[in-house]
Amino acid sequence: MPRITKPDTLNVVWADQGMKIKPEDSKILRGWVEEVPPLQFFNWLDSRQDQAIAHINQHGIPVWDAVTEYQAGKSYVQGSDGTVYKCLSTNFGYDPISNPAQWEEAFVSINSESGRQEYIGYVAQSTSFAAIANTRYYALTPLTVTLPDSASVASVVTLSKRPNITVTVKVNTGTISTSVGADSTIIFDINDEVNFVFNGSVWEV
Repeated sequence: MPRITKPDTLNVVWADQGMKIKPEDSKILRGWVEEVPPLQFFNWLDSRQDQAIAHINQHGIPVWDAVTEYQAGKSYVQGSDGTVYKCLSTNFGYDPISNPAQWEEAFVSINSESGRQEYIGYVAQSTSFAAIANTRYYALTPLTVTLPDSASVASVVTLSKRPNITVTVKVNTGTISTSVGADSTIIFDINDEVNFVFNGSVWEV
């Protein structure tokens, strides 16, 4: 099939200013029979179709509504916040903004927490935790990170954090070696990424 040219008047909706009457739902389900339908029915039907086309043309992905049954893994909608969501479980009536069990953000950016994990490999953390070697972490709040007691030589734990918060890094045994000495606990308060490398016996900054 050759390329179809996009009409240049999709923003003009049929009968937008004309006489329209919505048929009963039973009539919509039954459709036309041997009859002469009123012009208002035709105007309503054509207007609804035109409006749907114009809406999709304008938004790209339709806005969520409470009456459509969305299908798991197949349906995408635009929330009232402008975010595009993907349906996780078949449902209707569940607003994607407030129902994470049914919906998730369809696309992530490198500036979002999920994007950092998706594109760079960061795991976002908001409470104290024990680090796993060769993992990157992003601290959302002030917390304490406990480095593994041992790891393979050259294993790395990478830490990054939100600006203006302080992260405590410690080991249960041994020390952490830094340029100013060694200690079992150090404070991570610079606005930069820090790599902790295991040299076979201790962690080095």
